[in-house]
Amino acid sequence: MELARTTIASFDGTPLGVQLSGPLDAPVLLLANGAGATVAAYRFIIERFAQSFRFVSWDYRGLYGSGRPVRGYEGLEVADHAKDALAVLDALGVERFHALGWSMGVQVLLEAQRTAARRFVTLVLHNGVPGKTWETLGGASMNALRRFVDPLLRAAQRGDGLAERLLARAVDWQALLPLAI
Repeated sequence: MELARTTIASFDGTPLGVQLSGPLDAPVLLLANGAGATVAAYRFIIERFAQSFRFVSWDYRGLYGSGRPVRGYEGLEVADHAKDALAVLDALGVERFHALGWSMGVQVLLEAQRTAARRFVTLVLHNGVPGKTWETLGGASMNALRRFVDPLLRAAQRGDGLAERLLARAVDWQALLPLAI
């Protein structure tokens, strides 16, 4: 799968990693990933329709090629991701487009469609979940998992940046490589 990669500043300045593939003059198909997935999840679709569409995808804020949201955790709402999708298309000069969303991408595209319906030519939604993940999945095992994961996530938010700073120091530490070998 051949991809061109670029970075585009979103509506609030958050840098977004963007992936492009296909003929410049082909209709645009926007791909909205599931949480934690990359454009690679769509590789078979991209390969099959390589000459039919200009594929546009982006990494969600704080993941892979995208930077941290400039507004912090408050900038991680579905509405922010939807605005990111439209900002990417605006930066590329795309007025109308087809869209395909999977998992969390379904919520993102529904929000984008709610705010910019006239821009969508078609909308394909695959395996999305309504509402917030914890509330939607429910069940006894999920509630037990939630009791463990929620405090862990809160602790990670409080220590945000610490692991990054420690890793940067470790990489710069000259003695690390001999110890690792």
